[in-house]
Amino acid sequence: MFVYDPKKPLLIIGFGNPLRSDDGAGVFAIEKLKKMKLPENVKLLDGGTMGIDTISVFENYSQVILIDCLRSDLTFEPIVEASLDEIILKPNELHFSAHELNLNSVLNLMKTLKLPIPNIFVYGINPESTSYGTELSSKAKNAVELVLKKIQKLLSLPKKRTLKSVVQKGVI
Repeated sequence: MFVYDPKKPLLIIGFGNPLRSDDGAGVFAIEKLKKMKLPENVKLLDGGTMGIDTISVFENYSQVILIDCLRSDLTFEPIVEASLDEIILKPNELHFSAHELNLNSVLNLMKTLKLPIPNIFVYGINPESTSYGTELSSKAKNAVELVLKKIQKLLSLPKKRTLKSVVQKGVI
């Protein structure tokens, strides 16, 4: 379960290839977040298609929100919200975009190397198209806007909150 602590640094990282339409949704989201006023503890990173380099980035944070293009066999909803536990438990049902190394592989390598794994929450954007092109589909653009609203709502909360409790109480 993801718990946001405003007293600790938070990394929001967007993955994707902006030359592959909706696959660039995570990068597009980071660009939009850069234009917003965010708390001082929040760092934004355009992760592009980085793979194993993610380990050195994750090592510096105890809490991470990850935004990426993610096909799910579980839902046709525009976004998939998943905690670290769900990502590890459902590796065959959550398909991250085609980067150098997928998130499950990165997390497994960190575990093997006995490196601390941050508390991670994923916003996966269900793609309409990942063909070559620099524009997001309207479906992906709408999904990015929904993710941004959820992140803004989470960051505006005055104390520690789990994403699960926020969703259950109707805040998000």
